[in-house]
Amino acid sequence: MNPSFDPDPAAEFGAAMSLFDAAERAADENRNDLSGSYQGGDEFMRQCMRVGREFEAWACAHVNFDELWDVWPYDLRDRFGAAAIKVAGSECHLNRLGADHWPLIAAELKFPLRNNS
Repeated sequence: MNPSFDPDPAAEFGAAMSLFDAAERAADENRNDLSGSYQGGDEFMRQCMRVGREFEAWACAHVNFDELWDVWPYDLRDRFGAAAIKVAGSECHLNRLGADHWPLIAAELKFPLRNNS
C-alpha cells in the first residue's frame, strides 16, 4: 500500500515561482509578450499558480518521495520551471499544460515514480 501525501503549499509556490521565472526568461529570449498572451500579467500569474498546484497534487499521488534527496519545495523552486517550459514549448502556453503533461515533466526532472504510477 502506498501512502498518500497532502499537497504542500510551499511546493506549489516553489513550482509556481520557478515557472514564472522560467517563462519570463523564455519570453524575453523569444520576444513574446506574456501579458498580451494572457490578457494581463495577473492571468499569467494565475496560470503559474494553477500549474504549480495541479502538479503538486499529481506528485503527491505518483512521486516516490522516499527516493528523493533534495528538499521537495526547494527542488521544485530550482528546477521545475525549466522542465515545464521544455514540455510546454518556448511559446509558454501554460494554459495548455495539464494532467497529460505532469508525467512528462516528472520524467524530465528524473523524479522517481511509485510502482503503480
